[in-house]
Parts: sequence; structure tokens; C-alpha cells
Amino acid sequence: MARRRALRQIVFGLAACLALAACTQRATPGSELPAGTLLFGRSAALERLLATAARLEGTPLARHARAFAERLPPCDWVEARAPEPSQLVDALACGDPAGALSALDRERGEHDIAFALPLHGGARVIGSANVAADGSLALSLVLPGDALAGPAAFLLPGPEPAGEPVLSVSEQLVHARVRAAKRLDLAAFVPSDSQASRLFRLESALFSGLVLDDTWEAAVYPAATGQHSPRAALALGVRERKAAIAAIEDFVQNLRESWPVHRSAFAIGRASGACLLDLNLLPDLAPCYVATERALVIGWNSASLRKALDGAQAEPAAASELVGAGSLVLDFDRVQEADARLRAQAPAGSVLLPQPAYPWRRLRLSGERGRAGVELRLELAAKESA
Repeated sequence: MARRRALRQIVFGLAACLALAACTQRATPGSELPAGTLLFGRSAALERLLATAARLEGTPLARHARAFAERLPPCDWVEARAPEPSQLVDALACGDPAGALSALDRERGEHDIAFALPLHGGARVIGSANVAADGSLALSLVLPGDALAGPAAFLLPGPEPAGEPVLSVSEQLVHARVRAAKRLDLAAFVPSDSQASRLFRLESALFSGLVLDDTWEAAVYPAATGQHSPRAALALGVRERKAAIAAIEDFVQNLRESWPVHRSAFAIGRASGACLLDLNLLPDLAPCYVATERALVIGWNSASLRKALDGAQAEPAAASELVGAGSLVLDFDRVQEADARLRAQAPAGSVLLPQPAYPWRRLRLSGERGRAGVELRLELAAKESA
């Protein structure tokens, strides 16, 4: 009996400790932090980050970076607390790891910088960052699961991986693939009582998301020879190919009833579809679609679709980066080269803004759902990095 009583006491004691630990855990990341916009970090890291951003000459980012750098106090640590992000520069002061922002310093851990940004409804974005000697940035942050509302919510990944890319992973300037957490309801992009909603009849099965599997993918490629716009394509994952074709053909017919356009049959291999060659509202715009087994692929024009579905896998590393729940890659070197080509085609006497010289060569953004919300990781590789 005495042994059983002792055993029960041990079990009850362990249960009480576990309950106490559960009760004392923070409900959400950053719940111990003071209100407002917060910053705490190493001065040297902030200086490297701001110096890199300031090299993007002629942009608001460069101007803000210089203004921020000029206000950095001459200390090893810097901190700031302000009601709004725009007021942060005026609140810069020497940092004290044991001071008023000690909780943010604990969030920082071994990273160079920690920050907190307020969102609607009292929610917060909590993040940390490391800045390499060459200015490369590695940033991690946690967004509340409902941080974005309306159509913007489609940008946030759900718990499941998006799967292999549909679109070509060669030559891309920018490429994104996401399995959204919410049903991909394209009609949400347009107010139901707007002229655009009436014009395009967005209540169709396609735009209500009934035939889509909640994955979307977008890619932009350099302009084709003789064209003045980059090639661009959007792939919408489908649940069932025949239903998807019926939905988009219904949409095309609705367009033809509202606009003086004609349907032209189009195909790439076994993927068939159509083009609207006379819907030329913008440069090089002649939208086309084809239906593959996995997706409806919509292009700015036929050249866009041919590039997007050319099957090129010249960059397997880039493909592997797009198989998570949500990913985006951006190649600054290619963007700069594509911009230079388009500038060379501009008519003589055209007034052009100065071409930016990007201080980074590549950006990668990835995200996944965690218990605390949406965990995002951003990597900016500086031009000088290997």
C-alpha cells in the first residue's frame, strides 16, 4: 500500500509539473514583448545590411537605408521601439541586452538582429536575421496563420507540399509555386458588385475554385526575340482535367460575348487549348491557355506558353527549391540582363529611368505552416558571395 501511495504521488507530481509547464508556455511567439515596432541587434550587422541596400541607387529603399544608417548610434548594440515602423529611425538608441527589450534579445538568440512588427488585430510578425560580411541576408520570421486576408491569403502556404513544378525551370527571372492554405477562389480578387465582375462573369466554376486543387505557380522569362514584354505564365493545379477544360472554355465564351475577340485553337504537344489573338490591350498580349494533366496553364501569349512548357530542366537545383509548400526564387542578374535588352529596343529619344544595379544576385523565399503560424525564410545572396 505504501508503495502504491508513493507511486501515485510521483505520478500526480509529474502530471502537475507537466500541467504547470503547459500553462506557462507562451500562447504565441513574442507574447512577452512590449507593444509596438521593435528592433534589437548588432550595430555592425545593421551597418552591413544598410550599406548593401544603399547601393540600389535611385530607389526609395536606398534613400531609407542611408537615412537609417546616419541615425545609428556609435554602440555595439542598437535598439528601437516605436508605435509604427515609419517612426523606428527616430527611436534608435544604444541597446542593452538586459534592458527594456531583453525579451526581444532572447528571441534573437544567436542571430545578429531581432525585430517585431505589428499587424492588424494586435497580431505580430516576429523575426530574426543574420547579415554576412558581404551583405548577404538570411532572415526568418513567423506570421500568424491569418495574417493576410482576402486574395492575399493565397500567397500563404498550407500544410501540404505543392509538388513538382509544372513550368520550365530554365532561364526564369522569377518563379513561384504555392499550395495555398485556403481554397483558390479567384473571384475574390474582384468585388462582386464591380464592373469587372459583371464583365468577366467571375461566378463561373473556374473562378469559384470548384475545379482547382489550390496549387498555383507563376514564372516570368526574358522577352522573346522581337517582343517588348517578358514572357509570363500561370499554372493553376486542377482536380480533374475535363472539368477544368469545360470551366475555362465557358469563361472564354463569356469573354467573347463581352469583347469582340475570336477563339483560335492552340496546342503544345498533347496539351490542347486556345488563344485570343485579338485581345491586344497591352504590348504583346494575346493570351493563350492549354490544359495538361496537372494544370491549366495560361500564358501572356503563345511564346510564353511555349517557353513555360518547353520541358527544360537545365537547373535541377532551382526545381528542388520549388517543391515545398510555398517557394519563390528571383534571379537579379537575369532581371538586369533582360531589362538591358528591352532598353536596347526602346525607340530613339525615349526617356527611361536609370537602370538599377542590384547589390544582390539572387533571392529565395520559402514558407511552411507550423504550430506558431506561417514560418518564412528569406535568403538574399550578395553579388560578391560565392
